Amino acid sequence: MAPLNMRSESHSNHPRALFAERMIRRRTLRHLAYYEVAEVAAILTTQETVDAELVQKRHF
Repeated sequence: MAPLNMRSESHSNHPRALFAERMIRRRTLRHLAYYEVAEVAAILTTQETVDAELVQKRHF
């Protein structure tokens, strides 16, 4: 039966292959973290805008 990861063990244990995988994984995580921060910032900015509009309506 073929292995699930579809590549030979000798290749997967190669230091350069492991390093490349680690870099790709790290880059992906960094991008995900960036997008999450940007999304939260957009939500907070929207909430602040809504709050400011409510305050203005209350005063006038």
